[in-house]
Amino acid sequence: MTSLEWFGCATYRMRTGGLTVMLDAYIDRAAGAAGPGARTEDITECDWIVIGHSHFDHLYGAERIMAQTNATLIGSYETIRVMTEAGVAAERMICVAGGETVALSDDVTVAVFPSQHSDGGALLFHFDTPDGTVLYQDTSGHWTGILDGLQPDVAILAAAGRGNIDGEPIQGSLVDFLRVQVGALQPRITTLCHHDKLEPFGGCRICIVEVEERGWTKLVVSCVYPVANKLVVRTRSEKVDRIRKTILELLLAHAPDAEALKKLAQEYGADRNRFEKDPSFCIHCGLCVRYCAEVKKKHAVGFVDRGIRKEISFIPEIAAEECNNCKECFPLCPTSYLQAAFVLTQALAFPAE
Repeated sequence: MTSLEWFGCATYRMRTGGLTVMLDAYIDRAAGAAGPGARTEDITECDWIVIGHSHFDHLYGAERIMAQTNATLIGSYETIRVMTEAGVAAERMICVAGGETVALSDDVTVAVFPSQHSDGGALLFHFDTPDGTVLYQDTSGHWTGILDGLQPDVAILAAAGRGNIDGEPIQGSLVDFLRVQVGALQPRITTLCHHDKLEPFGGCRICIVEVEERGWTKLVVSCVYPVANKLVVRTRSEKVDRIRKTILELLLAHAPDAEALKKLAQEYGADRNRFEKDPSFCIHCGLCVRYCAEVKKKHAVGFVDRGIRKEISFIPEIAAEECNNCKECFPLCPTSYLQAAFVLTQALAFPAE
C-alpha cells in the first residue's frame, strides 16, 4: 500500500514498495513560526530523498535526515553542491538534470524531468510503484510537452508564487496555471460531479477515499474534505474500491447506458444488473443546476423534491427566455438526461410563440 504524508509546504513522506521516500526535506521552521508538528529528528527511517529545487524551503533539513538514516539523495547539480558543502558524502547522492530513470528498488523507479521555476534548475519526479504512478512537482512551472500524457494516478502539483511556462510568467492566477497543468497531465479523474468552474459538491460520492487522522480511519468524500496536517489519504484500497463499485452499481440502475458510468464500471468491475432498473436517467450530480446558478447566474434549472423523489427540472418561465441561446450545461450531463428533459419541458410547458 502506497501512502503519502504531508509535512507542510511541498514536503511529503511517501511509503511504497517497502521504501520510505522523502519528497523534499523542509520540515524544521524558524523559531516562533508554525511548524508541521514534526521535526527532522523525528525522521529516523528513510531510504531516499528527492529534491525538486535547491532553495531552503525544499532542501533545508536533508543533511540532518541523511545523518540519522541511510538515505540516498537525488537532486540537481546545485542541490548536490549545497549538500557537499554541508558535509554529505558524494557517494550518497545522485546528480540528475532531467531525462534519467533511477531504480529505487526492484519494484519502484523514478523518472526525472526538467521543470520550471523563476530562476530555473527545478525538477519533477514521476514514480512508478507497485500501486500505481505518482507525479511530484514542488515548483509552479513546467516546459510545454513535458507533462503531456503522463497520466499519473496521483499528482502533487505546487501552487505558490507566480506560475511559469517555458520561462515566461503566466498572465493569470495560480488557478489558471493549475488548470493548464491538469489539462496537460490528462489525469484519470474518478468523479462524476466535478467541474473546474464550480464549488465542490460531493454529490456523486465516487471520489470517496480512506483517510487516517490522529489514529482514526474513516471514509470521506475527497472533494469536500479539507486538507489537514499529518493527514494520511488512501485513494485506492480494497474497502474504497468495494464502495465505489457499489455506488456505480446503484447509479447504473438509473442510467445503465451512460458512457461515463460504463467506463468506470469496467475499471471497478461493477455489475450493471446487480440492482433492479429504475431508469430515471438522472444521477443527481447537480452539474446542470450548479453551472446555471454559479456560472451563468440564470437559475433556469433546479432540483425538485428531495430524497428518492428528487428530480431535475427546468423552470419554464426562465428556460424559455434563456436556454435556447445558451445550452452550456448540456455537454456537462454525464447521462444525456438533461437534453431530453429540456425537449420535454419545451414541448409541454414553454409559452406558445
